[in-house]
Amino acid sequence: MSSYSDDDDMALWSHIVATITPINNNKTTYKKPQEKHSKFYANNALSQYNNHINSYRLLTNSTLDFNNNQTITTGINLDKNTKKKIDKGKYHIDNVLDLHGYTLDTAYSTLINFIITNYNESKKCLLIITGWGSKNQGNNSIKSNFSKWLHNEQVAEIILYYKEAISRHGGKGAFYLLIKSKKKSK
Repeated sequence: MSSYSDDDDMALWSHIVATITPINNNKTTYKKPQEKHSKFYANNALSQYNNHINSYRLLTNSTLDFNNNQTITTGINLDKNTKKKIDKGKYHIDNVLDLHGYTLDTAYSTLINFIITNYNESKKCLLIITGWGSKNQGNNSIKSNFSKWLHNEQVAEIILYYKEAISRHGGKGAFYLLIKSKKKSK
């Protein structure tokens, strides 16, 4: 049992209420969230790739027929078991990039830089989350441009294979991307 009386509680409560300042208009100010992948922008390497940012627009007008299950680089025989593991979502994913909320230009440059950075770090399998894109976006969604962007001259030669992810990794809104191993200099 407490040694304080109801009068003591009431006096304390009155004191607390008297010192409270109301919130103006009941609005809270929020800090602008940091860019999800700001570490990629910190790298000076991105600036040298920005001059190619419009090249995806050239590819969107091409007559090439891309599908989401193709081998990009010719002359590379992907091991049957490796392909099977990727297709079933059982290949170890080394790094993930989520492009939700990005503009097309930012998504494009971030993707190219992400692939090059992971290649330089000897990463092998990447999971790229593009999102589904809305029907009213048509060919202006990240997903609809994704396979075209992979044909960029800076990354096309290091990409071995890509495939739509299984449902637990994002399904139709994500892709597995297998890149070549970087040759070690002696």
